[in-house]
Amino acid sequence: MKVYVKTPARLHFGVLNPSGGTVRRFGGVGLSVKRIGFELEVEKSKNLEIVGSEGQRDRVREIVEKFSQIYNIPSEVKIKILESIPSHMGLGSTTQLTLAVCKALVTLFEKEISVIEIARDMGRGERSGIGTYAFDNGGFIVEGGIGEDKFPPLILRYEFPENWRFVIAVPKTERGPIEEREAKYFEDLGNRENISKEICYILMLKLIPALKKGNISEFGEALLKIDENVGRAFSSKQEGLFKDRAVFKTRNFMHENGAYGVGQSSWGPTVYGLTENRNQAVKLKNTVKNYLENVNLLGDVKIVEPDNRGAEIEKTY
Repeated sequence: MKVYVKTPARLHFGVLNPSGGTVRRFGGVGLSVKRIGFELEVEKSKNLEIVGSEGQRDRVREIVEKFSQIYNIPSEVKIKILESIPSHMGLGSTTQLTLAVCKALVTLFEKEISVIEIARDMGRGERSGIGTYAFDNGGFIVEGGIGEDKFPPLILRYEFPENWRFVIAVPKTERGPIEEREAKYFEDLGNRENISKEICYILMLKLIPALKKGNISEFGEALLKIDENVGRAFSSKQEGLFKDRAVFKTRNFMHENGAYGVGQSSWGPTVYGLTENRNQAVKLKNTVKNYLENVNLLGDVKIVEPDNRGAEIEKTY
C-alpha cells in the first residue's frame, strides 16, 4: 500500500494578542490556500529512506524518528517528497510537512490518531494553530490562542469565497526567522493591550461580517487594518510595521494597483494581495512581477486559490 498526501499552505493574517497580559496569549486569523503545498508518497520499506533535497531529508528524518518514538509506530518507510513549500517564507511549511508525514504514517499503519493530537504531541500550536486547522479542514480560520488549554481552540472556521484569489509575492530579500528564533519576537513587547483590542474589534465587527456578506471591499479594508495593527505590535522586532523595506514596497505597490486587501503573511517575506477573481489576479500578478523586476526585487510571484477542504489523503494498493 502507498499513501499519498497533498497539503495546503496557509496565509497568516495576524496574531490577536501577542503580549498576553492577563488573558489568552497569541490567537490568530488566517486562511488555507491551494496551488502550493507539500506532496508526499509513503510506503513500507526495509529501512527509513527519504527521497528529496538534503535539507528536506534531514527535516523529514527528524519528524519520523520523533513520531515513531512517541507512538511506537515503525519508522521503516520510504518517503518520496514530490512537491514542497519553501521554508521560512511565512507560508507555514514546518507544520504542513510535520502533519503530512505523520498523517501518512498513521494511515499507512492503520492507527486512529487525530490531526489535533498529532500536532499537539509533535510540538505544533505553541504559538499558532492556524496551520493545523488549515491542514485538517481548510477554510478561513480564527483560533483562540493559549490559555490553560494544551492546544489553541478553534473559534471559527468559515468557507472562503471560491472565486476570490490571492496573489502572493516573495520579494528578493532575507527569509523569515527559523522557528527556534520566533520566541524572541514575542519577548519584551511591552503592553500591547490596546492594539490587541483594536485587532479583535476589526476582526469581529468588520472582517468576519464582510466575509459572511461576501463583500470583498469591506473584507479587504479590514484585512489591511489588521495587518497594520499587527505590524505596530511587532514594530520593535522588525523594520517598522513590516519585515523590511522590500516587503513594505511590495505591499504598498499591490495595494496601489488594485488589491482589495494586502499584508505580510506571518513573519514574511511573503506578501499577499486579495483580488475578486482570476482575471484580476492575473493582471495584478503580471503588474507586480514587472515592478519587482524593475526594482531588482524579483522573486516568486504566483496566484493561489482558497482551500476549503484541507489536506488530501489517498491510499493506493
